[in-house]
Amino acid sequence: MFRNIRRSCKIHVKAKPACKRFRKYIPWSWWCIRSFWFNVWLSSGCSDLPDKILQMRRTSFYIVNAITLYRILAAPLLLYLLVSNRLDTFAKFLVLSFFTDLIDGFLARKFKVTSILGTRMDSIGDDLTVLMAVIGMIMYKSEFMLEHKLAFLTLFFLFLIQISYSLIKYQKFTSFHTYLAKVGALLQGLFLIHIFIMPDPDLFLFYSAVIITGLDLIEEIAMVYILPGWITNVKGIFWLPENVQLNKIKNKSYENRWRIFEN
Repeated sequence: MFRNIRRSCKIHVKAKPACKRFRKYIPWSWWCIRSFWFNVWLSSGCSDLPDKILQMRRTSFYIVNAITLYRILAAPLLLYLLVSNRLDTFAKFLVLSFFTDLIDGFLARKFKVTSILGTRMDSIGDDLTVLMAVIGMIMYKSEFMLEHKLAFLTLFFLFLIQISYSLIKYQKFTSFHTYLAKVGALLQGLFLIHIFIMPDPDLFLFYSAVIITGLDLIEEIAMVYILPGWITNVKGIFWLPENVQLNKIKNKSYENRWRIFEN
């Protein structure tokens, strides 16, 4: 066994030309340790390493998208709870929906299972969750909305301009997921949870969410104007050249990447 380990150490040091660039930075002992555990892995009967990795990625892909799908399926339940006047249960499920919004993107990036399908589902789930919360505010917090109708109407018209422009130009909704959108979604979630749990709404949190959401909508309108084609996962308007080139490559290889999860 130790003969095989020593032999594999020599192979790892000399095998690939790409390793020569890192040989002066990584100690030779690292390659020995790496080779040792690789031999232990093989000796345990787990020689089908690519199949196991593929199976793990496929499982992670389904789990992450199931978490995102929950928000879409939970929207009718939230509406039913509003109609049946169960605000306490509605607030609990609203917290759960916003929590899944926080973790699904993180898990997708961590396990490297991001996809265009996932980003579209995430956008639909976010919009439905916020829509249910706004319906709840109209039904039970109408006085607060009338007091701040200018802020709500401004966001509503900016949202209409953004989705209308996107549908006219791309024939589909945008799915940029910018930094401003993520911060705005976090502030929206905190405020909407706060207003249904606490007796008095937090005005500082409300206006923070309004300002960041308004800036995000204006940024997305500008990006729809600049970008000739539909792309996803854009960090922001200052990252457009980088994201345009990156998404051109991703969109070309999208069909091939999907075949990983078909079999």
